[in-house]
Amino acid sequence: MLTAIRREPAVALLALGATAGIAFALVYPLSQVLIEAVIGETGFDVSPVVRVITQPVPQRVVVGTLVLGITTAAASTLLGFAVALTTARATRGTLRSFLHYAALLPLIAPPFALALSTIFLFGRQGMITKGLLGLEISPYGFGGLVFVQTITFFPVAYIVFDALLRQLDPALEEAAYNLGASRGRILRTVTVPLLRPAFAGAFLIVFVEALADLGNPLIIGGDYDVLATSTYLAIVGEFDTRKAVALAVWLMAPSIVAYFAQQLWVGERSVVTVTGRPSTGTARKLEAGIRIPLIGLSLGVAALILLLYAMIFVGAFTKLLGIDNTITLENYQYVFRIGGKAMGDTTLLSAVAAPIASIAGLLIAYLVIRTRLRGRSAFDYVTMLGAAAPGIVLGLGVLLAFNHPPLALSGTAVVFIIAFVIRTAPVALRASVAALMQIDPSIEHASANLGAGAVDTFRRVTLPLVTVAVVSSTLFSFARNMTTLSTIALLLTPDWRIMTLQILNEIEAQRLGSGAAYSTILIITVFFSIVVLQRLFRGPRTATEVAT
Repeated sequence: MLTAIRREPAVALLALGATAGIAFALVYPLSQVLIEAVIGETGFDVSPVVRVITQPVPQRVVVGTLVLGITTAAASTLLGFAVALTTARATRGTLRSFLHYAALLPLIAPPFALALSTIFLFGRQGMITKGLLGLEISPYGFGGLVFVQTITFFPVAYIVFDALLRQLDPALEEAAYNLGASRGRILRTVTVPLLRPAFAGAFLIVFVEALADLGNPLIIGGDYDVLATSTYLAIVGEFDTRKAVALAVWLMAPSIVAYFAQQLWVGERSVVTVTGRPSTGTARKLEAGIRIPLIGLSLGVAALILLLYAMIFVGAFTKLLGIDNTITLENYQYVFRIGGKAMGDTTLLSAVAAPIASIAGLLIAYLVIRTRLRGRSAFDYVTMLGAAAPGIVLGLGVLLAFNHPPLALSGTAVVFIIAFVIRTAPVALRASVAALMQIDPSIEHASANLGAGAVDTFRRVTLPLVTVAVVSSTLFSFARNMTTLSTIALLLTPDWRIMTLQILNEIEAQRLGSGAAYSTILIITVFFSIVVLQRLFRGPRTATEVAT
């Protein structure tokens, strides 16, 4: 390390800072949880961990969790790519903006709002299944979970694809077109291969998100048990912390497999699309045979999303949707009377944590992609543990780690910010890794050859080229912080209130109208915050524009 400091002091210091930050905010809290899994009252005892894979019921839960995660990740990745391709290559103007914002809507919903909307629309007494079609169909179980999780998580994949599609140099596609290739063949042989990092990153993110999801399985999972809900119920229902952390160990294991699968697919190879030379091509629309089905699919998805959200808004203005549809403002009056503090606290904590997570993800991605430090890939995997671990276990780890001297931070804003950052930094990391892999390193080498130091090169060359990815990850982090539940459920104190927990309390108390009103306010707050931030920090449309 001393040699590294002499040769590249800025990079070495960044590595030291990243190591300290990850160790403090992520490794230390998780280690406190893992200790509980292997240390019993009489000493070393791994029997709870072993029972998870040796007994039939836990085995079934593990297999069911993997099947759900893979199915949701595949469906979300493909759907996210299709919608992003529609907005980038099939539509323009108002239609593109409409599809773009519609695709972002699921990011800003509370973690169980879409599940409730699905029940209202497609349940046994659903307004569509029962009211319009006269069917009695149960949305509970595997099918309902895949549906809700796909709608919930495909925007994560969409954000990754949308940012990178807009950064692709159109000259690459234009050259193939001039050689006689059709738009369909260009899509298959040029565009898709260039997006390998995006496919791998999106699948990995959605996979671990689906595995760690708690709200949707609790509401619509029915008898389909998954590791996240089993972990949660072991803590709040059985008060068995050791069983919960044993389940969490096996919940984190699939993320290791997903990580190495991503490495085998993408590996160390760079997919360069930004070279620093002016682009001579123009992104053209896809052929009608591809464009029209894509637009139809995207419009159908957008309509479904809007319909699901409409149920939340309608429920906020009724006494009890489906039973007593009387129009009323009592729900909002009640929420504003008791929920002002929760609204302010949630927005403040989320706004502080989001840029920290985004910057942390970018810096770690820079260490992984742009340096030759030994063991740099460890930064990538260890950071991804923040997304792989169940939110309730992360929250428990933070509580255990910072609940006693010399780090007695429990009950302060710091623990909330730590929990938010470790939960959303992996998304920023994956987006930044994908963006950096598209940039030709010779651009940065040219800056260094002209005498610029590592810090100046990063600030004046690298950072502008990844602005789109940084802004996108910041927006996602803010929305995720505003709508998270399980990660902070154990950290709440009278001094700090979080809106999602308030919503859950209202639903559990059967005040569904008040819960819908809370959800509406939260959705509007996050949506308009995203729009404002996009306007304030709008980057160049393509990285080529920066390079030139």
